[in-house]
Amino acid sequence: ADLRQMCNRARKRHGLVVREVEDVEDRRRWMEVYDRWLLARPKGREMRLLVGRPGMDEGLGKRYFAALDERTLKVAAAISITPGWNGAGWGVDVMARDPEGPAGAMDLLIAETISVLRDEGRESFSLGASPMAIPAGIEFWGPWHLRRFYKFLFSSSFGRSLFGFHSLFNYKAKFAPAWMPIFLGGWPSLGYWGLYVGARMWGMFGSSR
Repeated sequence: ADLRQMCNRARKRHGLVVREVEDVEDRRRWMEVYDRWLLARPKGREMRLLVGRPGMDEGLGKRYFAALDERTLKVAAAISITPGWNGAGWGVDVMARDPEGPAGAMDLLIAETISVLRDEGRESFSLGASPMAIPAGIEFWGPWHLRRFYKFLFSSSFGRSLFGFHSLFNYKAKFAPAWMPIFLGGWPSLGYWGLYVGARMWGMFGSSR
């Protein structure tokens, strides 16, 4: 209900539509939103390390969508998606919303992107991982002390100061996803660099790569 309300607000109140970004001018506007979003992040946190760059010049089969004002063509929210599941699905790569963009822009963008992919016959779409979250009904296969540690990071003020665990989980829960456990491992041992690489892979969702 909340998702439907936000999408209707974006469409009717703010006149937003969703389009796939293909030409040079649209891509320029897409990148401008990404840059404005990045600059609005807290200075002490280099969000680029977590979300990466959109990679428009790198190919890799990515696609780009934008929620924009139908009259002015100003982009309010932008998303890039990357293929997975051996071509049967897609997943979120980079999400960015204009700091001054209207509420509901990202909700509409994701919902419409999913609809486009569904109409193309795709079977799966991933919103990416929700770190440390263990939703009800999910079986946790790890040792008990690891589960308690995850719960501490997810619910404590210390954990929230490191990352917006709760807000990210609650946002993705609006789409009523099918939650699945994801574990990251390192070999032969898991050191600081392995943890860093793992953090950058939080969006991993089943790509054949």
